[in-house]
Amino acid sequence: MSLANLLNLQDSLHTRLPVEKVYLQLDKPYYTLGDTLRFKSYLLDADLLTPSIRSGLLYVELDDESAKMVRQIMVPVVAGLSWGDMPLTAGNIPEGSYTIRAYTNWMRNFGEDYIFKKNIYLSRANNTSTLIKADFKLANTEGKNKVEASLRFNTLNKRPIVLQDMQLRVLNGTHSLLKAKSTTGFDGTMNLSFELADKTVLKNLSLQGMQTGKGADTTKINIPITINRPENTDLQFMPEGGNLVGGIPAKIGFKAIGEDGKGTDVSGSIYNSKQEVITTFKSAHKGMGSFELPPVAGESYTAKLDLPNGTMKSYVLPPINASGTTLRINQACEDSLEVVLNLQPNPVTAPAHGTYYVVGQSRGTVCYAASFVFKNAATRIKVAKIFFPTGIARFTLLNNQYQPLNERIVYVDHHDELNIRITPNKQNYAVRDSIALNIVVTDKAGKPVQGDFSLAVTDDSQVRTDSLGSSIENNLLLSSDLKGDIEDPAYYLKPNPQNIEALDNLLLTQGWVGYDWKQITAAKIQPPQYLPEAEFTITGKALNAFDKGVENVKVNLMSPSPFYTADAITDKQGNFTFKGDLAPSDSTAYILQAKRKNGGSNITIDINKSAPPQFAPQVRRIAPWYVNSDTLMLKSIDDHITEKLASDKMQFSGKLLKDVVIQDKRIITDSFNLNGSGADFVFDEETIQKAGKQSLRDFLLKHFKGFHARPYRGREIYSYDDRWVCVIANGARVSSYFYLNAVMTEQVKGIEIMSTYAYTNQYMARFFTLGSGANPDPVFIEVTTFGGNGAFINKTPNMAVYMPLPFTLPKQFYRPRYTVNNKTANAGNDLRSTIHWEPNIITDKNGKATISFYASDRPNSYTVIMEGSDMKGNIGSVVQKLGAGKNSP
Repeated sequence: MSLANLLNLQDSLHTRLPVEKVYLQLDKPYYTLGDTLRFKSYLLDADLLTPSIRSGLLYVELDDESAKMVRQIMVPVVAGLSWGDMPLTAGNIPEGSYTIRAYTNWMRNFGEDYIFKKNIYLSRANNTSTLIKADFKLANTEGKNKVEASLRFNTLNKRPIVLQDMQLRVLNGTHSLLKAKSTTGFDGTMNLSFELADKTVLKNLSLQGMQTGKGADTTKINIPITINRPENTDLQFMPEGGNLVGGIPAKIGFKAIGEDGKGTDVSGSIYNSKQEVITTFKSAHKGMGSFELPPVAGESYTAKLDLPNGTMKSYVLPPINASGTTLRINQACEDSLEVVLNLQPNPVTAPAHGTYYVVGQSRGTVCYAASFVFKNAATRIKVAKIFFPTGIARFTLLNNQYQPLNERIVYVDHHDELNIRITPNKQNYAVRDSIALNIVVTDKAGKPVQGDFSLAVTDDSQVRTDSLGSSIENNLLLSSDLKGDIEDPAYYLKPNPQNIEALDNLLLTQGWVGYDWKQITAAKIQPPQYLPEAEFTITGKALNAFDKGVENVKVNLMSPSPFYTADAITDKQGNFTFKGDLAPSDSTAYILQAKRKNGGSNITIDINKSAPPQFAPQVRRIAPWYVNSDTLMLKSIDDHITEKLASDKMQFSGKLLKDVVIQDKRIITDSFNLNGSGADFVFDEETIQKAGKQSLRDFLLKHFKGFHARPYRGREIYSYDDRWVCVIANGARVSSYFYLNAVMTEQVKGIEIMSTYAYTNQYMARFFTLGSGANPDPVFIEVTTFGGNGAFINKTPNMAVYMPLPFTLPKQFYRPRYTVNNKTANAGNDLRSTIHWEPNIITDKNGKATISFYASDRPNSYTVIMEGSDMKGNIGSVVQKLGAGKNSP
């Protein structure tokens, strides 16, 4: 095989298995339960960063700490772009640390590292919330590790919670280490200590507490316990290029990880077998660093880490090979890379006169390739950076059998990001003032850029933006090409020597995401497990009594709301497909009926559906907002509570609500109930199953007093005490007639019925448009099935009901409009944390755009974050502050 053939194989693999990348800009970095999470997505081909042409559907999901999916939505993608929102309904989602993930079905073929993810914390907010100041220290007493906890409990208005009895538990994962009862002091403080065995493997160590006694707040609190025992530091050493060869000077990268999963600073010395110090090392950033070592063949080396208690811990360095090759890369020149190749010959494994190959790749494409013969022990090759786009470049040294010997990744930066300039129409703004932003986008050469961008404006008094967090640049060009979690990704792309050195250490120690050479040289490329979804389709199989596919079966597909009908004929294997203009909405339930041409029956329709992906649990937890809270978070929570209390007092017409009287306190787990667990009537799993197998229609007629059915135009309509019934299944509105008749009680976990305004108002706001002139007054029936999210399939002869995950279309961001007449009216109620969200800004041929919005009642400074792409391979972002005046209305 020639080098040309090898490169053809690589190109063939890349063509057959092109990689997609997706990036989400969120409107803010953290949320309170009851908020709406808003996002703009950019779905791009990984090679050129142009719009993906393979996928037209994007899945966005919210996963808890254990990676269990809590919410999932599906959004259509057009020309690589989409935007949407996810309501974070209080009561349905527990407070805690979550991960937002975004992916296409095709992306599942390439592992978890290519999938977009961002960790957030969802906070509950009510006026009984408890604030906790927590400090944990690890002490060593008589050879035993003891954790000493110092706690202070305050109310939301920072008053100490005095003489409050509490029940406490220390948990390591699900294993209980301690159960105790204690009482806060007159200053709200409490101390606690417990032993931690030396060999205890920490799995989300936490302290859980709950107030006890009359009138206590029984909400459980959860306090993550961060303990880093220095002796349990994970320290790894990674030689540049992968090998240590005797007689060839080496650069060795190292990475130290604490028990909390974060990088931890370390220092120590390298010893040879004679216990002589050869060199020292010290981490530079996030536990990472590098040092030089002249390895000697036959020698062994040990790193000894200096621990805080004065002791040392030893780590063995990788073995020294007597022969072999090494690969080093220097970036001394601004316009080129120097690839340094060294050889310690061996007639079999490293022949001195054999042909070797150097291949440089970026974004899955070969950008440089050359063959050479070692004339001396060392060979130096200059490679022009212009061959590579901005981003990670991967260099590989291969032998004459095309086996990889050494690899090294580096970052090439042409500083060609888009330049986004935002000019406000004023330097300072008063409350409720009109704000206009003039936007100009240019390329590296200063030429105007037409592109698509998204912009978020947040209140600095409530939201702290993460200057070192993810952006479209560091995500698509850096993080998405590296394995594992990257702390503070924006830190590494700052153009100064300290950050550039930290970036090089990161690339020395972090794994590469992409094809390996075994895949490239494999005789047969395995077909992908997950196919791209260019559009929404419904596929399935018509089966006979023996579960064999039946040919020439006519399958009719019908949706009553919105009305849609289509036919398909099964192939030889019994397969059928519906595609085209299908667009499932909140109220879509597809009814499929099968008919043999000869009039026979007993056909079962089996609809294809794929199980959701399984992801790894969170590596690093985020502490709850109420633990060691900062001022901004407390301000955000306080404003959220103020707004919620004001909102809860008002009906849609502006009248005061009556007091809520809870009729039924039974809780249906995994329910999408918009009121949390509040409902007027509840049928739980035990009650439903006792009733026996029957349709939901029959169950409700027998067990729900006041529920009636009457014929109407060839089918039935349902009512409750002369009010019409609206059925919501797993959070989606469905056709009452088809759903209640098709779904059997054995598949239902719970039924919640909302009839009073206290519980129907949330559903009215979610499923009906106010101000349209209509005055619906329905009773809402929320059905929770064991299937939960997504498709529901009922295998009955000749018919199936299919409820796909609906398209989630974005709602208009609420924009208050203030005039001279209403600028001071009702002042003090506009406390938005997200001041403005604009997901689709399109610059014109001059690279210009203008947006406008109104300031809130907080005369504070605002932060503007704008990101986007020209959709031709160039991306950019900017973070900018807006001033605000101190005037008041």
